[in-house]
Amino acid sequence: LTALLALADLRRHRTLRLAGERAAADAAARLAGMLDSAMDAIITVDQDQRIVLYNRAAEKVFGWPVAEIMGQSLETLMPARFHASHREHLGRFAAKGATSRRMGDGTVIHGRRANGEEFPLDASISQLDTPDGKLFTVILRDVTERIRAQEELAAYAAGAHAVREQEKTRVARELHDELAQSLTA
Repeated sequence: LTALLALADLRRHRTLRLAGERAAADAAARLAGMLDSAMDAIITVDQDQRIVLYNRAAEKVFGWPVAEIMGQSLETLMPARFHASHREHLGRFAAKGATSRRMGDGTVIHGRRANGEEFPLDASISQLDTPDGKLFTVILRDVTERIRAQEELAAYAAGAHAVREQEKTRVARELHDELAQSLTA
């Protein structure tokens, strides 16, 4: 009877363990599906700045396949001139203990694609303390088109201002010439 009770207890524990493992696997699959359906690049790095998560949108934005970038330094994805300032910024962010910084504050950072092309990004970052150390997750949006549109709008505004100034000068000259002619007559 004791052996049967022990066997039943063993089966119950095994069933619970398997159910827990299935639930964890299902949760991981749901998370992976959600991350891969995101429109923005999502990258997670460990405390040594090694890439541990890299979604499909990140593959599209940066051009690096997941198999080649996993375990690489995050600095692979940024121009070399920003490496030192990025390390300083991340150190301050980690030291503050802030859990996140949101997109849209006007800060534009620069990324580097696999082909070496640099491009502007908007970024949101969060950190999470885990038993294995800190994890930093960044959500990145390629803002190349937005920056290009802003530059075109600024050029258009500058051109419109120049035309307005030229017209003011022309009108002033005509008024001056007419007044001079009237005074001469």
